[in-house]
Amino acid sequence: MTKNNDVLDAFKFIAALSVVGIHTFPSKSILGSDLKILARFSVPFFFIVSGYFLFKKISFREKEKDKKILFNYIKRILKVYLSWLIFYIPFFIVSIMNFVKGEMDLRGKISFILSILLGYVPRIGVSWYLIALVMSVFIIYYIRSYFGEKVLLTIGIVSFLIGVFTSTYGKWYFDIEWIKQVPFYGSISFSMISTICYVIIGYFLANYVFEKPLNNLFLVLGIVIFSYVGLKEVKFAQQLGVFYDAQNYFTLPIVAVLVVILSFNLENIRIPGSDFLRKSSIIIYLAQNPIKYLLFYAASQLGIQKLTYDNFKTYVVQVFLLIVFSYIIIKLSELRQFYWLKNLY
Repeated sequence: MTKNNDVLDAFKFIAALSVVGIHTFPSKSILGSDLKILARFSVPFFFIVSGYFLFKKISFREKEKDKKILFNYIKRILKVYLSWLIFYIPFFIVSIMNFVKGEMDLRGKISFILSILLGYVPRIGVSWYLIALVMSVFIIYYIRSYFGEKVLLTIGIVSFLIGVFTSTYGKWYFDIEWIKQVPFYGSISFSMISTICYVIIGYFLANYVFEKPLNNLFLVLGIVIFSYVGLKEVKFAQQLGVFYDAQNYFTLPIVAVLVVILSFNLENIRIPGSDFLRKSSIIIYLAQNPIKYLLFYAASQLGIQKLTYDNFKTYVVQVFLLIVFSYIIIKLSELRQFYWLKNLY
């Protein structure tokens, strides 16, 4: 399995559009709510793929070489994060000015600093993925090196259960009054704590390959069946009155793993424009909220009320703008004077 996988690039693009859908599909619509649940495979998919390709390179036998690979990877991810952080500044400039002018109390200042360090950029949010990935690969490398795979597997199981029981079955957690005093208590279901399990899955996929490829029809049927079961699982949790959100549920990792394996099986298929699909997937993922805010503002100024809140029409326009924006960034980055734009993807 190599990185030159056009189908995998296509799935990355689909996953990025799915993440946009999670944040823009109308929650009050039955269809929108169901699509949000089905689209949840996307974030685990990205984590699994990232973990797979990194730990495919690390042998755990050549310490210095392995560390170099690990820290080069971490530097690259942090470079992407810092580049986007600069791009995000106009969207949280008010928070920056409040911090600089001393208009925040000590708790507010600490919260602001932590939000930047952990990737929870004010009004942006989605960049937490990059920091969670950095922390996850660092922890996994050292846990695997000094404590072995059994401990790693245990951490993965605990992480997954934390994610499930603070989201789909998480109402109890958000009903605890004292927990609300803990910084970022509401972010636990989308943090390194609850998503390191997916990077760990990527590690095990990289180190325990199938001797014989699974049947593609079996994989597709599995994706459909477990997606449907997951949808029913979330609705069951809602009926029980224990539901908070669908960030994590029990069949989610199964769906994500099957999608990853299917893309590996189809690696010999060529797709025109796959290079753009791969590059644009990260841009779409990280630019979605700024583009949506600009769309909301423009629509409100033009009196297009339908495009000033989350709904399917907004999603279509947002995706179109994100694709155009990605194309512009990628094309500009090919010019010498704008080469630095490559840091955005």
